[in-house]
Amino acid sequence: MIFFSISVALLVFVLASIAWASRRSGISMRAWAVIKLLPILYGASNDPSVLLSEIEKDRRRGLALPPRGLQKKWHIRDTAGRSGHRFELSATTGRTQGPHILYFHGGAYVMQLIAPQWSIIGGLVGRTGGTATVALYPLAPEHDWRQGLAAADTAFDELAEKVGASNIVVAGDSAGGGLTLALALKRRDEGKSLPAGLVLFSPWLDITVSGSDQPELEKRDPFLNIPMLRRAGELWARDTDRATPYLSPLFGDPQGLPPMLVFGGTRDVLYSDARRFAAKASQARLETYPEMFHVWMAAPIPEAERALDQASAFMLDITRARLKPGL
Repeated sequence: MIFFSISVALLVFVLASIAWASRRSGISMRAWAVIKLLPILYGASNDPSVLLSEIEKDRRRGLALPPRGLQKKWHIRDTAGRSGHRFELSATTGRTQGPHILYFHGGAYVMQLIAPQWSIIGGLVGRTGGTATVALYPLAPEHDWRQGLAAADTAFDELAEKVGASNIVVAGDSAGGGLTLALALKRRDEGKSLPAGLVLFSPWLDITVSGSDQPELEKRDPFLNIPMLRRAGELWARDTDRATPYLSPLFGDPQGLPPMLVFGGTRDVLYSDARRFAAKASQARLETYPEMFHVWMAAPIPEAERALDQASAFMLDITRARLKPGL
């Protein structure tokens, strides 16, 4: 009985501490708890020499397939395109009227799709009533940016052949957000068709990790660190200058690109990228979330729901006038 009483008292104390810390920081209790758990579950070592061994573990695990709950809720097709593996999710098994989302996952260009990222994809499909094509692209170190960007370009062409480029919104998280912007720059430079818009979730837009504010941001980031990011960037760039816009699209000219919605959290070392890009791109709207961590929209927290609501509303707004039946 004494042990039970002590256990209950400890539980009450822990919950009260979480509630107090959450209220003080202005974020939800769940978000505060996730911030404390992130270093344990996903925190990256600050020793870049271990990255290759982490990549080997990732390859052995394999990519995360759509979870069972998602498979029950949406119609999912697992296909192969001209340049790689694809997953197609739709709200119904028939024709959809929502936007067509081309999605690129994050993982520092070296890691495969992980389970939490499916919550972003499913959340967008559910809110828009549209279709998502998740295009897997070649990763480093087995490949480099040339193969990755070419695969993204082919994936866009394949989808545009079916539904029309102006009916597509390209979105991505972290490195996937960087690839999204690099793809738009490449297509604009080559005079090719562009999507209706872009959505960048905590995007990695500067693989040189050279922002003057990033050392300070790193101190509060529960997930990412600068040495590991720089090492991953080297693997992706291989023999190319990492400041090249197709690798670090922050340094590209945003003129002529479509409307963009960019999300950044102030506990993310990559918030610097989102902030610097929004300052130079007049067609980019930055949504800043105080105290949020890297790709928080993949976490089971209220702040994620709000971000997905905003992203979905943006997608519907920019495509509504042009939509036609698709996949």
